[in-house]
Amino acid sequence: MITSSVLNSVTFKNLDGGFPNKWNTLHANRKQGGFNVLPYCQKFDKNDIIYLQFESDSDTVPEIDVYSPTFKETITGTLLSTYIGDDTRYFYGFEIELNSTYYYKRIYFVITQDTFDLTSEPIYCEDLSEQITNGSIKRIKYTNMDRGDSDLSNYFVDWSVTAYMYFYVEAVDINPNDSESTEIIEGVQSKDIAASSNYSGITLQTGGIPDYLVLKLKSASSLDYFEVNGIQYIKEDSVEISRFGNSTLHQCSLNLTEKNTIGLNVDDLGVIFTDSNILPMAIIVKRNTGATGAGWAVENPDGYMLHSIYIKHADTSAGDATVKLGITIDGDELIDEVMGEILLSDTNWKSFPAHYLKTPDASHNLYFSISGAGAVLDIIVNFDTVTP
Repeated sequence: MITSSVLNSVTFKNLDGGFPNKWNTLHANRKQGGFNVLPYCQKFDKNDIIYLQFESDSDTVPEIDVYSPTFKETITGTLLSTYIGDDTRYFYGFEIELNSTYYYKRIYFVITQDTFDLTSEPIYCEDLSEQITNGSIKRIKYTNMDRGDSDLSNYFVDWSVTAYMYFYVEAVDINPNDSESTEIIEGVQSKDIAASSNYSGITLQTGGIPDYLVLKLKSASSLDYFEVNGIQYIKEDSVEISRFGNSTLHQCSLNLTEKNTIGLNVDDLGVIFTDSNILPMAIIVKRNTGATGAGWAVENPDGYMLHSIYIKHADTSAGDATVKLGITIDGDELIDEVMGEILLSDTNWKSFPAHYLKTPDASHNLYFSISGAGAVLDIIVNFDTVTP
């Protein structure tokens, strides 16, 4: 079964029928007695690229159909990472570009894997520059900096292969949430300040939003990195939630403190979190879905070591295969003929924990040699960052 995290930039639901609830019914169809169901579409900016990730126990690569409102295109996912165990889990990623095809249109997505599908809540693509300028909408960006080793929940997202996610929310931050504290030493005749601190902050107050967007905002603000319009904040306490008039929408309020403020408690933010230089990727994944007897030369990037390899027969494969992997053409230093026997009858991924580092300072090629009449292989290579 494929699963969509609450932190996905767009919310997906399993519309399986039965008694209606918040996870099997789209917001527009979820009636609550006499309360008004106000239509809602998440807004995204023109030419945005939306990053989506899904977890599954199936190795079938899923596809997303895009509608606006009729069918527009099908996007095939990418296998981002695999975690082998008694219950193997696969993480798939999508990048959806909101180009001119989708300007000023209502859009929704349907992801399908095997016989299972999920349907998204709708989004709307428009030019948000005026709303951003007048302060009526905020961009929320988030990630887990510790990757797989965090005390904070990852919410079923493999952050080692997805640098960040983001969404927009109608909100204002006019109310300050600055804080200060002072410790005083009292003498017999005078008082002295022993220590003091000052922090800048805001109170983020949303307009009327659906319950799924409230949960997304709550979860995103609980991660290692939570950003509002380019500034990193720390959430101080629980999110306050209230109903939005006589409707099924909600309003919420977050008390946020700036992580660092130049000129107040730091003089330099160091490496700035930007779209192009956010975090060094913990894992780089390279994949060949049609490897044959011609072999495959794959580049080991500068600053990364070979971490692991996964190999299985492609759907079009027609014979057993033998794979060798070396640091030279036809070499077998990493996988030899005995290790690299891949039978056509094997339907699961065969894993190789290679862990090889030639040099941390220069890229180099690794060479796959493949033999076997009619053999076509799907090969995934994971490279792990070499950290100082």
